[in-house]
Amino acid sequence: MYTVIVGCGRFGSRLAGQLSAEGHEVVIIDKNDDSFASLPPEFSGFEITGNALEQEVLKKAKVDSADLFIATTSSDKNNYMVAQMVRKRYEKPDIIARVIDPDLKKLYSDDDINVFCETSVFVDNIFQEIIFGQEEK
Repeated sequence: MYTVIVGCGRFGSRLAGQLSAEGHEVVIIDKNDDSFASLPPEFSGFEITGNALEQEVLKKAKVDSADLFIATTSSDKNNYMVAQMVRKRYEKPDIIARVIDPDLKKLYSDDDINVFCETSVFVDNIFQEIIFGQEEK
């Protein structure tokens, strides 16, 4: 699977490394060239320094050929904007966007964008552990 990831922070770099290690073709985009230093050794994809909100950067990443596009920056606003832009300009890729603020989750899902909210997942996991973990004791 050909995947384009925007954001090479802790989240994006780890995801890129895992996908790459599983044999996926991965391109990762970040504004800051220094961010690529956080990529794990198993990453064998391509790095693009640039702003993913610029059409030329998306063309360079070959988003039109991507099977999956993932926005993982630390900015909900940037993730939403780039995900919307890709949704409107390209038909092919499935889109996943990271959202940090759970209250914004509905905003993303209204645009046919798959949303991953780590805050909600973390809270749900802790809640399940509290509720079901207590039953096992």
